[in-house]
Amino acid sequence: MQGGRINPLLALVAAVTLLTACATAADAPSAQADFAGTWSVEWCSKNNPNLDCAGFVVTLVQEGERLSGDFGGALVNLRQVDEGLIVGTVVGRTAVLTAQSNRNGTVVLCAPSG
Repeated sequence: MQGGRINPLLALVAAVTLLTACATAADAPSAQADFAGTWSVEWCSKNNPNLDCAGFVVTLVQEGERLSGDFGGALVNLRQVDEGLIVGTVVGRTAVLTAQSNRNGTVVLCAPSG
């Protein structure tokens, strides 16, 4: 958090990373969950299609229960660009991740709540 507000791009990256990782684990058989891989997403402004689209890429590497990786992305029209590191662990069939912004040091914990 910075100034009581969460960096919107970092929060979005963290949330989508967690959701993508959980979806991957749910599809796997009873063996250890595999969260390794690269995911990307792009979205554009419907109201102003001439603006540069937003998007991000997340890459995770898994060694046993340890996860590490990075992310990079930008908001629509490149009004905010960010990149950073992701570390985490596999707990059962869930990935618990921490993402840290290289832009401003914001740290976001991505963990299921219930």
